[in-house]
Amino acid sequence: MAILAELKKMGFPRLYAASISVTTNCNLLCPHCIYSEEERSSKASFIDAERLAILLPALVKLRCHNVSLIGGEPFTHPDIYSIIKMCKRSGLGVIVFTNGTLLNDNAVEFLRTCVIKMLIITVYAGSDEEYRN
Repeated sequence: MAILAELKKMGFPRLYAASISVTTNCNLLCPHCIYSEEERSSKASFIDAERLAILLPALVKLRCHNVSLIGGEPFTHPDIYSIIKMCKRSGLGVIVFTNGTLLNDNAVEFLRTCVIKMLIITVYAGSDEEYRN
């Protein structure tokens, strides 16, 4: 969390928004992804609750308003619902970036009742052929 302390020392009075990569794991193999195929599958990493328990209060101290949960694909994280609840309990607005392929009725109902600020579904092409090019 040294970067947050550095921001404070540099005189940044607030941090409006932050992005947290909750996992490198993903169920797709997008050619533009920053994570290697190995990082997206067999060597995927997931943020844990202990790390979030340190990070979220630090963001709140910087008067952060919103946190974006990104990945990989956030819905591959086994504890994504708990992570969203932790962010909400911290008082942060929650924005989730997803490819949308893992959204089922249960996920949609959770997001609706949890009242996240925004759900962003990424679409990179209008067709398979366009996507591959």
